[in-house]
Amino acid sequence: LERVDPTTRSVTSRTHVGASSPAGGGFLDSALATGGSIWAASDSGGTIARVDAVSGAQTETIQAGTRPGGLTAGGGAVWAFGFQGSDVTRIDSVTGAAQTLHVTGAGAAGIAFGDGALWVLSLAPARILQVDPVSGAVRATFPLKPPFPSTSSLIDAWWLTYGDGAVWATLPNYGA
Repeated sequence: LERVDPTTRSVTSRTHVGASSPAGGGFLDSALATGGSIWAASDSGGTIARVDAVSGAQTETIQAGTRPGGLTAGGGAVWAFGFQGSDVTRIDSVTGAAQTLHVTGAGAAGIAFGDGALWVLSLAPARILQVDPVSGAVRATFPLKPPFPSTSSLIDAWWLTYGDGAVWATLPNYGA
């Protein structure tokens, strides 16, 4: 994890985070800045590291299930999905305590928090699930149906975010 000064364009700190896996490196590593901390997920190591945003020092490593992917913050927590799985990890942003929520029927590939809900991008079929952030129960399902055929995509949807009162999903590698 590197901190880059946008004015000088130089690396001002470098912190090794994550854990190695016998299976080799991952490809879903991600980071999130919130509440004075940088949170970095390591999918191959199954961990999320908390790094102090000022000093760059890693303050804790949290076990986060199988292949934690993208991160989001909301409701007093940092959230990570397990790639193409049905579990979501909730980390209390103050205490660092982790909890696993099972989201029935999810094949997760993206996560967002907004409007008091957790939003999970799920695959096969591509859809967005509105999830209760306390119980993990699916409140609503929204199918994603692009009006054009897929061309060479590994999966049919990639990222999810919440902003301006809406949930946004990317649909990569379509010939539109």
